[in-house]
Order: sequence, then C-alpha cells, then structure tokens
Amino acid sequence: MRTMSKKRPSKAEQSGEPESAGQGRSSVPFSMRMDPALREALDKYCEKSRHKIATAISLALEAFLKAEGFWPPPSPPAPGPGQKP
Repeated sequence: MRTMSKKRPSKAEQSGEPESAGQGRSSVPFSMRMDPALREALDKYCEKSRHKIATAISLALEAFLKAEGFWPPPSPPAPGPGQKP
C-alpha cells in the first residue's frame, strides 16, 4: 500500500508571511526590445549600481513619468460625510 507524504509548508508559511507575500506587489509582466547600445549602457549601470535590470528600468520610467506629470497617479477622492470609506 502506498502512502502519500505530508505536504511541505511553503516558504511563506515557514516564515509566517501571508500566502500572497511577494505576489502582493501588484506588478505586471512587461517585455520590450531595445537598441543594443542602450542595453549595453543599461547593463553597465546595473553592474555599477547593483540594481536588477527590471528595477533600473522601473526607476527610470517612474522618474520620466514624474517629470512629465503622469506620476504618481491621482488618488481617489476621499469619502464625503456620511459615506463609508
């Protein structure tokens, strides 16, 4: 007779973090092509700064959007008197 072993706890369960830890970052996948020279410069920057490529691109995009007035996104209006939040 075969028996199944007990399910191993996930890393989140072992650390006491909620199951969605790491997934709750609200990130979405993004893929792009870029000029090879731009990629080479990005690689050099990441090597020097020790940022991951995705982090460096995200920081640069955020700075650009902030300079153009598109970041941060507008916050929703606060609830009025007698309205539930």
